[in-house]
Amino acid sequence: MQAEIDDLEDLIAIAQDRWNSRCDAGWGAARTPEPVLRLREKLKEVRRLQEALQSRFGTD
Repeated sequence: MQAEIDDLEDLIAIAQDRWNSRCDAGWGAARTPEPVLRLREKLKEVRRLQEALQSRFGTD
């Protein structure tokens, strides 16, 4: 599960970098794009699940 979380964090970083590049070039809106927001929400959900599993079953 941690590998999937790491992958999701990488995807968020890539999306964030692309958005920042577009904003710096004057192509993008200042508002955070919907896909970046969705990825952030998914990451929060996965972290909550991981914490719940760790509290229920303990850590390795």
